Order: sequence, then structure tokens, then C-alpha cells
Amino acid sequence: MQKNKSNVQSICKEDNNTPNCGIAKKVLLIDGNNVVRDFMDCIRGTYFKDNIKIPIPHENRVNIDLSNLIIVEKRVEKFLKMSKKKFKSVKVFYDVNRKSDEVIEKYKSRRAYDIEIEFRGVLYGHSIVLADMFKKYGAEINYCWDEDADDTIASFASDTPNSVIYSKDKDYMRYNYNNIPDICSIITYENGFLEFKRNFVSVYGFTNGTEKDIIYPRPKTSSDEGKLKLIKSTKKMLIGVPTELCKDFGNFGARIKEFRRAVYYQMFGDSNIKIKEEYPQYNKEDNKVEWITEYVSPSNKYLRLVKYNPHKAFNLLVSKGDIYKYRKYIYNKYKDNKRRCINTKFHNKSSAKEIAFNNCFFSLYCSIIAQHCFLNNNASFLDKIYEIYFKEYKCDFCNNKVYLDIPSQWKKNKNKTNLITCYKCSQVCYYWRCGYCKSDDDCKFKHESVDFNRACPFNDNCKNKGCKYLHKKLIKKFKYKTFKKISRSTNKNEKRSIGI
Repeated sequence: MQKNKSNVQSICKEDNNTPNCGIAKKVLLIDGNNVVRDFMDCIRGTYFKDNIKIPIPHENRVNIDLSNLIIVEKRVEKFLKMSKKKFKSVKVFYDVNRKSDEVIEKYKSRRAYDIEIEFRGVLYGHSIVLADMFKKYGAEINYCWDEDADDTIASFASDTPNSVIYSKDKDYMRYNYNNIPDICSIITYENGFLEFKRNFVSVYGFTNGTEKDIIYPRPKTSSDEGKLKLIKSTKKMLIGVPTELCKDFGNFGARIKEFRRAVYYQMFGDSNIKIKEEYPQYNKEDNKVEWITEYVSPSNKYLRLVKYNPHKAFNLLVSKGDIYKYRKYIYNKYKDNKRRCINTKFHNKSSAKEIAFNNCFFSLYCSIIAQHCFLNNNASFLDKIYEIYFKEYKCDFCNNKVYLDIPSQWKKNKNKTNLITCYKCSQVCYYWRCGYCKSDDDCKFKHESVDFNRACPFNDNCKNKGCKYLHKKLIKKFKYKTFKKISRSTNKNEKRSIGI
């Protein structure tokens, strides 16, 4: 048995003079479900102590703005732009069907645990959003239908010379490859170049429990996510946990059942077919999570509403009173959390309770957008999120495009003096850009050269006494009386009249 051990080391070293370094013919195979954290910021809800899983209380959680997709998209764009210089092609693989009972039970136990600790750590539909971003910037998307993604990637790697597998999963070490791939789990950007590194021992013939044979011929894949195709073939729908409010307010996935019936109607028509739906619900009497099974038939009652007006569909399910209840509940949960989040769309650091509510509201909206996409020929989930949930603005400093979500739009409309800043401008001291930073050279933030010889961005709402921008002088507007011109009267005795 030949072994090739290595610690944390680079498998794609480059020289500044030879950026391709003779590896342009390699193929990069990415396990899409296991590299999410390298591109998306995820919230941590638990930690391990003495091999025991302990939940993090609300007052100690570090919340992250999950709806800030601009940062995620920039990371994906940078990664693929540099990967194309190193590899002949980039293939991303995703699981479609949870086949084995073991995988399904593991999924159910994790969702039940999330409800118990009131936790939602990732973006709703994160795998679909990330897949849309990879596809947008030139990667080849492969959805695995016949076999699991691990087996499919291993089969592709074994059949392809000079391949690199990028995944956090160590199970790729136990396959009996015909062509041994490089297996890496870490990416770094050093001196303007992308490097892949491995942080575990790479061993040919390594047995961690049992060895596994390669599937041959390699399984077929599809470029279509095929959620509707899967429902049509299995007549089953497994619903997860959209928000962290499921424990007290119920599973929102169960509330949109009528909207899913519209999707089933478009798929099956007016028929007597029953779709088996399973979703978790918290039983307050027994203090435990129960999985509820229901059989749902197609209906066209809300078909046109969800297909053409998702905003109205959302308002039908979630009233203003519900939004106030959700906000009050979340604010009460995070009242002792003093941590602040920088990863936001506004210049100021938002509090943990604000970010928690924004994430919850975003997940609720995305669950409606997902049904809207199904009814519109399986439209791009990412494009629909930008179209429905965000609104395009311009940065008040550099005129770059900025997308604000609905809660941020509320904040902007409520406070007219809130300036909109893009990610680049947000790295500079906000008060310096506004023209009244009192710290001057002692400020801890960046003070870049700013052209103050222009109109103040606050316009007439500026209340800063030391503002360095130009302000228009108040010009009094006088109202003048207008007189109508009247022709001379032929009668000399008739008095002349002036009309106002």
C-alpha cells in the first residue's frame, strides 16, 4: 500500500514569473455542499466541550447579515476569476435526492435540534443561491440524481487525470482511485494568486472504517436543479425550518401550504394526486419537536397571486401585526446581546437584535420567492431575490450600485439623513465623509482624500455645524401678484378696472 503523507501544504504552488505553472490542464471538482462557509458568512449556534454539543445562548451569539449577498457574490467572482487561470474547467456538484434512510434521519434530527435551540445559521436556500452565483461566473453546475455527490465526484476524479477535489469532507480519502486526485480543503489568496491547501493526511488506500470502490461508469448529472422533477417522481416534499421562530410561532413552511398547492396544480393539473409533506412542529404541551405528515392535493386558488404578485402573497400571510410580534419577540431574546455586526448595508454597525430580525424577515420572504420561482418556469432564485426583495440605489459618495433589502428601505425612509454607502466607501470613516469628524488625525478609521467642494449629500436636512461641504444659501421665495392686461374702454366715463 503506497502512502503519501503531507501536513498543511500547498498543492498548487506558483511562481510570480510563471502564473500557470504547468497546471492549466487540471480539472477542479468542487463539493458545493461542503464549501459553503468559504464563501458565505454563517452564524454559529453551538460549540463543543469535551465532545459534548452545547448551544450558544442568544446573548452570546455573533449575528451576521445573511441577506448581504453582494459580498458573497464578490467572493465567488474573485474565486472563479483566479481559478480559470489555473484550471481547464471548474465543476461544482450538488446533491438532489436524499436517498438513504440514514441521511434522512440525520437531516430530521438536525432540524429538530435547530427548533429546540431557536437557531437558523445559514441563508435560506443557500445551496441554490451559491449555485446560481457559480453558474453566473462561468462554473459548470452538476446536480447528482443517480448517486450521492461524494460518489459522483470520486468517480469523476478517478476517470479524470490531473484533477483536484475541493471539499471539507475527509471521506474522499477512502476511495480506490484509478487516477489519484489532489484533495484539498483550504483556499488562500497569497500575493495575488489563488492556492489550494490540504490540512489532513492524503493517503492512497487510506481506510477510515472501510474502503470504498469507485462507481463505474461514472453517474450521470444534470445542469437543472430539478426540484419540481423530483417532486413529480417521488410525490414527496420534505420541509425544513425557515426561521428561528418555529418554537413559539409555528413552522412558517406549514403556513405556506396553500401556495405549494398552487405549485402542485401547475405540475399535475386538477387531479386527485396526493403529495406527502413532512415538516417539524414544536409541541408545547410535551416540550418536544414532532414531525407531522400530511397529504396535500393540488389547488389553483392562489396560483395567479403567487405567480404574478409575491409581495401581495406575503402580506396575505404575514400582517403588520405579525411583523410587530416577531420583532418584539426577537428584540426581547437579544436584549442582553451587546455585540454589533459590521457586515451590513448601512454605514453604522447594526445591533444583534436588528440583524436577527432582518435575517428572520429575509427567510420568510425567500420562502415565498421560492414558490414564485417554481411557478415561473423554475426561474433563477438569485435573480428573483434581487428583483423582489432588494431595491437598487446609488452610493451617496461614489455613485456605485447599492442594493438595500426591505428593512433597510424602511430605515432609509424613516431617517432621511441616513446616507447609503457601498462596501468600499463603508471602509472609510463615515463622519469624515460627511464632513464633521471631530477626531481628525486621531481617528481610528481611514481618512481618505475627499472632495468637499461639492454640494452636501444631506442637502437641506444637514444639521452639522462644522460640515465642510458646500451648502446652498436659503433664498426667500417672494410671491408676486399678477395683473391682467385690460384693453382700454371705448367709454371715457367707464372706470378702468385691474384684475388680480
